[in-house]
Amino acid sequence: MSLNIDLCEIADKGAEMEFRHPGTLESMGIFATVRGYDSEAVVEAGRAVSQAMMAAPKSDVQDFARKKRVAMAQAALVSVRGGPDDVDAVRAMMAEPGKVWIVEQVQAFGGDRASLFPKPETP
Repeated sequence: MSLNIDLCEIADKGAEMEFRHPGTLESMGIFATVRGYDSEAVVEAGRAVSQAMMAAPKSDVQDFARKKRVAMAQAALVSVRGGPDDVDAVRAMMAEPGKVWIVEQVQAFGGDRASLFPKPETP
């Protein structure tokens, strides 16, 4: 075992996740390649929203936490298959308040570093 593990490199490669129904957790047969949240693309998306928040009037700040979550999840989403194959359409859906479950699933998967590593084989 080595300490030479580059989380940013691994996060940039991403891994495949499966979307689950938000109410039943049943497989939806829709898969996505998702970057890890250590990826520079995801970090930069969060940074951009934070910078916009600092430049905004105080009255506009409340919605920025949601915007940051959405922007980071959109940056993490690389591709989709088995459903709407247009990744840009899925990214647009993520901005809809009723589709927060998509953001939550991408965020949970991309934020869990263990999901980006191959699973050990069980005998």
